[in-house]
Amino acid sequence: MQLNAADFVDSRHGWAVGTGGTVLRTTDGGDTWTPQWSDTSFSAVSVDFLNPDTGWICGFPATILKTTDGGGTWTVKKLGGTGPLYAIHFHDARLGWTTGEGGYIFRTRDGGSTWDTCPRATEWSLKSIQFINASKGWAMGEYSSIVTTEDGGTSWKSLGKVGEFIAASQFLDADTGFAAGTTGNVFKTADGGVSWMQLNPLTIKDLFAIHFADSRTGWVAGRAGWISKTVDGGATWTAQDSRVPVTLYAIPFVGKDTGWFAGDNGTLGKTTDGGATWTFPPNAVKRSLRSVHFIDAETGWAAGDAGTILGTTDGGLHWLDRNPPTREDFGAIHFPDAKHGWAVTFSGSVFKSEDGGIGWTLQKKLGNNPLASVWFIDDRNGWLGREHDFVRKTEDGGETWIPQDSATFGAARIRFADALRGWASDGRRLLRTRDGGKNWDSIRTTEALRGFAMASADSLVGIGSGFLVHRTFDGGTHWSAADVRTEAMGSNAVAFAKSGEVWGVGIGGEITGSKDGGATWTRVGGKADKADLHDVFLLDGGGGWAVGDSGVILKYDANAPASIATGKSPHVDYRKRNRSATTMPGRKIPWLSGWFDFLGRRNL
Repeated sequence: MQLNAADFVDSRHGWAVGTGGTVLRTTDGGDTWTPQWSDTSFSAVSVDFLNPDTGWICGFPATILKTTDGGGTWTVKKLGGTGPLYAIHFHDARLGWTTGEGGYIFRTRDGGSTWDTCPRATEWSLKSIQFINASKGWAMGEYSSIVTTEDGGTSWKSLGKVGEFIAASQFLDADTGFAAGTTGNVFKTADGGVSWMQLNPLTIKDLFAIHFADSRTGWVAGRAGWISKTVDGGATWTAQDSRVPVTLYAIPFVGKDTGWFAGDNGTLGKTTDGGATWTFPPNAVKRSLRSVHFIDAETGWAAGDAGTILGTTDGGLHWLDRNPPTREDFGAIHFPDAKHGWAVTFSGSVFKSEDGGIGWTLQKKLGNNPLASVWFIDDRNGWLGREHDFVRKTEDGGETWIPQDSATFGAARIRFADALRGWASDGRRLLRTRDGGKNWDSIRTTEALRGFAMASADSLVGIGSGFLVHRTFDGGTHWSAADVRTEAMGSNAVAFAKSGEVWGVGIGGEITGSKDGGATWTRVGGKADKADLHDVFLLDGGGGWAVGDSGVILKYDANAPASIATGKSPHVDYRKRNRSATTMPGRKIPWLSGWFDFLGRRNL
């Protein structure tokens, strides 16, 4: 989920909006957020509230939402066409404007019930619009376009261009304005937009948000969590640590001290000291999870984007954020026992834990190639897969990693049954070792396998092209294929238990299972809120877990009927203290969906 815009009317009441029709509201200054509306066919791009009750949202396709009860209910107005509306601004409860693709500007005089098309002054899309009174306003956008009106939008004229693409702008009065855009440039005008002076906010990163509390104090924000602050009207800037690596699209402030930001992955931050420090509401950062591993029915871990590692000791009812010292994206995590664990990142880093995942240290930096898989059989012996490079092996708990020279490929997945027998795949070839990785044999299959799961040293299920799943029970000598006919295999995630149970998860939250080693398959009815699933893990004794985009965590009950039902979410606690256990419905649920950010959205 990407949060595209945020607006606060005072220090307590605010809204954040984004993709998937996401509308979040806070009434306690951003400490907690409540979903108010969601429609996956609509992407919210801009939000403007006049007071705690009355506000509007616009987005893609050309749609405007209005509320007069603080977001409790919304009316929907479609302007026609499928193009986006990029910005919306209201002067009062009746007079407002919105900008569209291709330089279109629309005006309403009845609070949004009807909209008139204003004369075009540019053919370029306008990304921001603002009025300082009922008559004087500006709109800015692509290819540095600036247009202005003196008559409330009845007519518009072009003021030329300002350096580059402009993503955000703000005028303080009829003369003083600021604009921010690509490659880190900020501009200032003192004559109502006729001429502009370029400022230097200490970055070349694209900027998408700007806010000035007054003519001297302001902030800009953009890619990779970049925030800069000025206290002298833009003459000098100071970089601020947002503590997040994601792109930020909004940075509203109320006064000089209290402000917020919103951005990719549902990220929300708050400051009460002018941006010197930023805090996050509990569970409000929504990150994709890429890997999940359990050592028994109670103890497990999940890892994913932006340095996310979660741990559970109650079978997934509660998850604790383990806070490793990195913002790198994790690709895989593995624990051979309850104490020792390793996690690898797409930036080439290896992290190790020796206390059950509570604390993590950077053990090795193996270049910059992505590390996509890791597997240990005990606290000394393990293997990892690195894209476009050799499989590597350690015999000293990860202190040194030795290339397995015969495996000259990038291993996206590695699995070992014991110290000698293992398998690896690079998405095209399947390789087998019987000597701990010193030598690897290419195994001939009926077609290229994108991924695989191992029940034993000789029993594998592999994911082929199309809808085919390939099985072997003799170490790859003979293969058989089954037609699954589902998108569940789309993300190459499949798990295979010794009991012969197999589950595949994938695109759009699809889940498909087999009880007979992959010979016949059944699609589970329902989707995990349409979030792609990236990994699935099964216990040999029954049960399992799957993880994916937007922090979705699913738990599998092997004894329940094969269908998905809505249940309460597992709880993620960033503050590392337990809360009351999540209660389950009276009947058993086979796959239970839960949001990592726990914003209260409907699970399925």
